[in-house]
Amino acid sequence: MQALDGELSAAGRVELDGHLARCADCRAEWERLQTLERWLHAAPMARPPAGFFGRAMARLDRRRRVRRTALGALALTAGGGAMAVLLVPTALWKLPSLFSILRPFLAAGDLLLDRLLASAVPLLNSLCLTFAALLYPLLLLALVSLALALLSGLLWWGMLRRMAVIG
Repeated sequence: MQALDGELSAAGRVELDGHLARCADCRAEWERLQTLERWLHAAPMARPPAGFFGRAMARLDRRRRVRRTALGALALTAGGGAMAVLLVPTALWKLPSLFSILRPFLAAGDLLLDRLLASAVPLLNSLCLTFAALLYPLLLLALVSLALALLSGLLWWGMLRRMAVIG
């Protein structure tokens, strides 16, 4: 290939010519390569389609961004995994001491829950009584509002109908 491209040194060229003079197979291959080389040089140079360079560069840029994103996600996952591997055993090691600290609060929580329930029962009873006392007047108000809305709608419809007949 260096000989075809004109890049072979003089000593290399002498060695190649000597081998080609002795070896018929290599000489035949050399002639085929020279013929192919002449055809390629004689062939017209094809121009790339319009926008080819821009599309190729955009595709390369997209691949770089995908690769960078994938590497970033991998690094983030590896870092999160490393943190979990380091922090979970530490948290498990400290868990018994954490429960010993929380034990008084948990005991007080039962008492607090009992007192909240004791005060919630009267509050709920009073809410139910208030709702029951307001239910009938609110229901009556809702029915009257619905009737007034229907009546005003009918009056409006009738007025529009008369205007269309008169006009």
